[in-house]
Amino acid sequence: MVRHVYVQEGALPPDPASVLYQYLTGRNGTFLQAARPGLEVCLPVARASLPVRGLAELRPYFRFARIPAAFLTGMLHEARRQAPYETLFYLRRAAGRWRCELPEQVQTRTSVVPVDPEDPAYRDALAEVHSHPPGAPARFSHDDDRSEQLFRVYVVLGRIGEARPEIAVRLGVYGQFFRLPLRWIFRPR
Repeated sequence: MVRHVYVQEGALPPDPASVLYQYLTGRNGTFLQAARPGLEVCLPVARASLPVRGLAELRPYFRFARIPAAFLTGMLHEARRQAPYETLFYLRRAAGRWRCELPEQVQTRTSVVPVDPEDPAYRDALAEVHSHPPGAPARFSHDDDRSEQLFRVYVVLGRIGEARPEIAVRLGVYGQFFRLPLRWIFRPR
């Protein structure tokens, strides 16, 4: 279920945990808000050209326990090892710690899919990462747009054969996408 809420001054919006996501309209525009364990967001989707009187000022936020960069290094190493095929990884938190999983997958040079999309590791993942073959850039394809329909962080590793690989990051909220800076997802050390 999706909810649409006008947030009046002095009022708090309803808890987003009871719906898939909700649109909040405030003085400064419309924001998409969603929450699940380990990931909470409120991001602008349309800015108001003029303030809407009587409504509250909304503030964006992104709450996510950043993943240690060592995981990124490990995924790049494994993607290079499995090249020229694409490789899929799931990142999830258990007992306050990050875990990286390499699920059973069907790999080709242009795609990768999990063997079992009902696997709890897939369902519970807060981040999904896939690599492109060496030389291919890190960008989200139309196939990615169609398949990445959950609420999680999505990452593409590109140009994995080069000294400086490319990394593209976005947040997916049930088919709506927001580009994110890498530093919001991975932390040094």
